[in-house]
Amino acid sequence: MSDWQPIETAPHDHRVKILGYFPAAEIWPAEIRVIYWGYHGRRERGWVWAQTGINADGEFSWRDPTHWMPLPKPPRASDEPSEVTW
Repeated sequence: MSDWQPIETAPHDHRVKILGYFPAAEIWPAEIRVIYWGYHGRRERGWVWAQTGINADGEFSWRDPTHWMPLPKPPRASDEPSEVTW
């Protein structure tokens, strides 16, 4: 797996899911979430949490991700197909 990179270098493509690092702030602990660049509720572009579809910088978390890295390849059993999608 590659190293964490500044969020400014992340792909701005709604088809590409990445890991986003959200630093700790006030009462919130640091988090790593699967995110993608897309539209959120207000029809604005921004980082969206892939698990919930909630914008990553708005209603439930005002923090922006500061770093990103590509998703790791998933583990594979010998009888699984070689292509697995997220």
